[in-house]
Amino acid sequence: MNKGKWTIFLLCLLCLACQKNDTDAIPESALGAPVITGYKLIDINGQAAGMVGTPNGKEEANKGSDTYRLRIFPIPALNFVGVRLSFPREGLEKKVWIKQGRLEDKALDQYKLGMYNPEAGTTIFQATTTEDFLNIDASAFPGGYYRLYVSSGDIELYENIVIQK
Repeated sequence: MNKGKWTIFLLCLLCLACQKNDTDAIPESALGAPVITGYKLIDINGQAAGMVGTPNGKEEANKGSDTYRLRIFPIPALNFVGVRLSFPREGLEKKVWIKQGRLEDKALDQYKLGMYNPEAGTTIFQATTTEDFLNIDASAFPGGYYRLYVSSGDIELYENIVIQK
């Protein structure tokens, strides 16, 4: 093989090795303090009641023909956060955690909880479950803006929540 063919071969090999793969993406939860650009208002029965700002959650994901869904209620919450999961197979292990977030814009602070949170990025709750419904006791959580995450395998869902005190 001459030098020109080796050069082309090595360039092709290099290009193939450098292609971005979706499985190489950094999970949202690894990016530090979640930035809240908005949140949904959800009543105690899980019904949508509006939104503030532009919610930046990821409540649904598809993998092949499987659909994964996350529903949280109520928002804002006082003493509990209900989490309903719809995953394609029963008994899948799911990791659930909540991180303190920070607001992107002061106008989003409708509950006067403060835009800046020195604890932003801190995990205040975590659990592993195979259940499709969780009732998280939030009575000891400080009032503020948070992001709840759920992961199972390479699927990660998340939604912004408000704890009102």
